[in-house]
Amino acid sequence: MEGDKTVLLDMESGQYFGMDPVASFVWNGLKEGKAPAEIVARISEEFTDVPGSAQADVLAFLQELSDKKLISPNG
Repeated sequence: MEGDKTVLLDMESGQYFGMDPVASFVWNGLKEGKAPAEIVARISEEFTDVPGSAQADVLAFLQELSDKKLISPNG
């Protein structure tokens, strides 16, 4: 996963959001229709060097995306 990066463009505001490899992994999981719990499990397997609680970090990231209206809770 090294080097995988994603950049999102909010068409409404014109703002770009850069994502590190873990955030890109979460984003791609969402695009594939995976549930947050499944994404957390895969992050725990893929990124053994991720500090802290993967679940708390993923949920905080999803909340941030939702707050910025980059995702909606209803899909």
